[in-house]
Amino acid sequence: MNKIISLQEVQPGRWVAKYQGNYGIYTIRMSIDEYGNTIGDDYSCTCPSDGFPCKHISFIKVAIAEHQMERERKNSGDVPTPEELLSNLSLDELRTFILKQAQYNDALRNAILLEFAAKAKNTNGNPYSIILRTALENTEIDEEDIWKCDDMPISIDAMDDMLGKAKIFVREEKYDEAVSIAKACIEEFSSWYIEQDSDVCECMDSLYSKMPFELLGEIEDKNGCDAEELYRYCKTELTNEKYTKADMDDGLNKLLLLLAKKTGNMEFIALQDKLLEDVQDKSSYQAKQILERKMDFYNAAGQQEKADEIMEANLQIESFRRMAVEKRIADRNFAEARALILRYPLAEHFNQRRLWEELLLTIAQKENDIPKIREIAFKFIENSFNKKYYAIYKSAFSPEEWKNETERLIRHYEPGAKNYFGTNSVADVLAEEGPVTRLLDYITNHLTLSKMEQYYKHFCEQFPEETLFLFRKALDCYAEENVGVQYYEHIASVLRLMRKISNGDKAVIELIAQYRVIYKRRRAMMRILADV
Repeated sequence: MNKIISLQEVQPGRWVAKYQGNYGIYTIRMSIDEYGNTIGDDYSCTCPSDGFPCKHISFIKVAIAEHQMERERKNSGDVPTPEELLSNLSLDELRTFILKQAQYNDALRNAILLEFAAKAKNTNGNPYSIILRTALENTEIDEEDIWKCDDMPISIDAMDDMLGKAKIFVREEKYDEAVSIAKACIEEFSSWYIEQDSDVCECMDSLYSKMPFELLGEIEDKNGCDAEELYRYCKTELTNEKYTKADMDDGLNKLLLLLAKKTGNMEFIALQDKLLEDVQDKSSYQAKQILERKMDFYNAAGQQEKADEIMEANLQIESFRRMAVEKRIADRNFAEARALILRYPLAEHFNQRRLWEELLLTIAQKENDIPKIREIAFKFIENSFNKKYYAIYKSAFSPEEWKNETERLIRHYEPGAKNYFGTNSVADVLAEEGPVTRLLDYITNHLTLSKMEQYYKHFCEQFPEETLFLFRKALDCYAEENVGVQYYEHIASVLRLMRKISNGDKAVIELIAQYRVIYKRRRAMMRILADV
């Protein structure tokens, strides 16, 4: 069952929650304003959902609102509120109490240090570095944390607190403090990280290797720091090997690039060349990253010809070679583009060389090379129907030629044929070419519920009774073979589709009545059918 395991306001307006979801325990972080709204896009969740924001963000927002309401309710009773009690204390009494509590409560101690680090009288170094270093030294990662990392990456409270405080400082435009925190996170986390076991490193939340640099980039974008000074800082840190070991070199280089483009510092190119000298394999991902940064810098500086020179000099990198081919195609140098593609061995498996086949097809289309269009386009539909490439293939035939080719394709896709790759491909061709009676006959002979859902719109208007009959037949088989709420919901959705077909209401009422008799013991099914 989904539930909130913990919910804590780690700083004013900054919340962290643990949530038991379908695929493990997720960590949700968010900042909430005084009205209960998330601040910008300052929220995250470790769930695997592709949605942004995911549903867990709204769950936690509701929980926070309930938590705050409960806190207000408790404060409205006869029990004195903390505010009332503290107002009657002297400064010495309050200081004594806090110091005593901080001796035994590490969380309170760290909160005090973080909140008031800016007021520290010690000017020897970054006060946030000292705080974070001490906290990380006392951070222990046990085997249970590692065991759970598949469901939830390992998070560190001290880093979460630091980064959360830095975000608050950015919103308050206290940029110097935010910069100090970001630098502390970069320097201290990397030092701590390289001392950990490899199992711990593999499970660590990647947020920590990215966010400090993103924060500094945001601050620079707001003109909240000296770009030249920050550039010098990045240049100095770039020579430290610990950042490579801690997987933070990419973030450092991206920030350095941003600052170099802002300041126009050509020294950046020399720094990247020095990095490239140490890379043995000039076709590797590492070499590609360095060269892309150089090209990005030149493009930003309005020197596209130099960026193009880098591209042309490093055609061993596939993405550069693709750009070079696309540039030649745009310039209508089709022979050169084709020769460049074929200069390097193409992968044996089609899916691995698909990119190059697409470019060769583009060249053939622009040259109106009919034999080549047929040859290459067929490769894209050989194993299964694809509407885009089917249309390209068809365009290379005359109407009379296409009649024969259509029949050849159907035989090619047919079940039981030597080159059979799936019955849906036959239905796709018939749906494209017609007549609908032939598609209807095919679906009748190869009936499944999924096929009916995919193709019924092609023939339901002309043949409503036949369509309803096939739906009913397919649903009978589906209902008999599948048990469970998700299957019952699917049945209900199909019944709603059937209602939209002529005389569909009558057919659906009859079918539901039948299922109420046959499946009367399936209580969940009966409940779901009642809503159709």
